[in-house]
Amino acid sequence: MKRYINWLILLTLLISSTFHISAQNINSGEDAITSSDLESYVSFIASPLLKGRMNGDPGLEIAQQFIASQAKLLGLKPAAGGSYFQPFNIKVNPLSGRSL
Repeated sequence: MKRYINWLILLTLLISSTFHISAQNINSGEDAITSSDLESYVSFIASPLLKGRMNGDPGLEIAQQFIASQAKLLGLKPAAGGSYFQPFNIKVNPLSGRSL
């Protein structure tokens, strides 16, 4: 399992660095994200490699790190002080045991 997580983190870094290289050549404004960029981002986030993104799953950690790295590359400022991650509480339905 650790080898799988390491492989996914490496893949994420490689994809992220590819986007960073292409992002340096893009002007600001409506050309900031092309349709091919968007397709690449969504394809990675939705890929079977992440095996879902349930709480506690390695896929969630990889997806959130990917999204945070893209926000940083775009020059977005974190909303929560110095972090791109926002704390939240999950409420569980006591009748079904499922998240609300």
